[in-house]
Amino acid sequence: MARYGFLFKTNDTANRKYLLVRNSFGEGMQSKVQLVRDVETRELVIRKVAATRIRVKNGQAIQPDREIEMVKFLKSFPTTSYPAPRLAECISNADIETAPGRYSRVSYWKYYNGGTVQDEFHHRHRYLPYSLLARFMWQVCESLQFMYQAGPEAVYHCDLHTQNIWVHWPETATGDLPDLPDFIIGDFGDCATASQIQARINHNKRPMPSTGTRKLEYNTYGRLAASFGHELGERETSDICGFLPDFECAAMLTHRRWRDLYDKRRERKMAGKLNEEPYSHFTLLEDVIDKARDLWVDDINLAAQDGDSRPVDFSEVIQMAKDLETKCLTDGPFDERQSPIFLSYRERTRGGLQKQRSDNAKTAMVNAATVEQALRPHGTNNPDGISMGVILGPWYLVEIVSTDPQAQIEFKVVDDTPHHRPSEYDDTSDSDEMF
Repeated sequence: MARYGFLFKTNDTANRKYLLVRNSFGEGMQSKVQLVRDVETRELVIRKVAATRIRVKNGQAIQPDREIEMVKFLKSFPTTSYPAPRLAECISNADIETAPGRYSRVSYWKYYNGGTVQDEFHHRHRYLPYSLLARFMWQVCESLQFMYQAGPEAVYHCDLHTQNIWVHWPETATGDLPDLPDFIIGDFGDCATASQIQARINHNKRPMPSTGTRKLEYNTYGRLAASFGHELGERETSDICGFLPDFECAAMLTHRRWRDLYDKRRERKMAGKLNEEPYSHFTLLEDVIDKARDLWVDDINLAAQDGDSRPVDFSEVIQMAKDLETKCLTDGPFDERQSPIFLSYRERTRGGLQKQRSDNAKTAMVNAATVEQALRPHGTNNPDGISMGVILGPWYLVEIVSTDPQAQIEFKVVDDTPHHRPSEYDDTSDSDEMF
């Protein structure tokens, strides 16, 4: 029995090669996400494949990938007046011809190891330190500030919910976790410039229900929510509305946890300044939330009054959140790093990252006696224990010779035929995107 893997090649000058690690790493309306490993560097990389292939007829040119175009446009902004943003990094991209007039749209992105902010905010029984919430607020707002103010015109994300913000724990010299992670904005598929949005509004000549100015409402829980719709003459408003309601929920859960801990210690006559201090942290965090909400309201009013304006300045809320983070992590009796919530969060995170490294150290392989057997369709739960399902290509079958974790992965190509999509994806229906 031989071990077979699935190889992806890039057709750029770097000629990178990647082996499949996890086929189903995420899925959205527009693309499927795979986790792959660079054969030479062994670094993990995200591979995104468009859910539908591009069809081109009569020699028409392929329209460029809007997500890639927006990333390139943002990278062209100067960083002299505003700090460099924390935006997902695209390594390479290509439209690969898989059949006459048909192309698979593929892009490779830097891998961020902490999952999404949605995972953090919605995890049951996970209470987040105030310092982490403060960092999230100032880092995301700092990136938005750059997108809105640094370039020739404002760029709006248009889909900035917590599932499109990544958590990343950078490596430290000691190998341990840093105090806090970084927060990276990703998924720019709906991103648009101010002029593009205005052109859309003018073309439709009516309010747009799917994307547009956010109107403030209070939902049944008494929290601010957003409804959508453009009025003629208005511009897009700040993306802060996409994550602020979830942020408020996470802050309240942490506050309740601190209150429970304080009440228990008070019953044991252990309550003191160390336990009371988090209440002042929460008060400061409430001030940050109130300021962010005020900016949201101000921006909605400004958007309605002046369609040519840019979003309001975030400098004040950024500085307030930075000050709160510093206060929480200052050495002394009130240092949050010594608190049970902070220590518990780091311990869970450390365990999760270790398990993740162990799971991602494996290369997706099938054991087969022949190449023909290895090329058979593999179900979601195949006998080799690898969840592969539909592998979107193009990919090549290779025989894995060595997977030494300290060396370059050794393999040999046993089938020069590029494989693309299973038959149900290779039909000639009109489900593919057509230009």
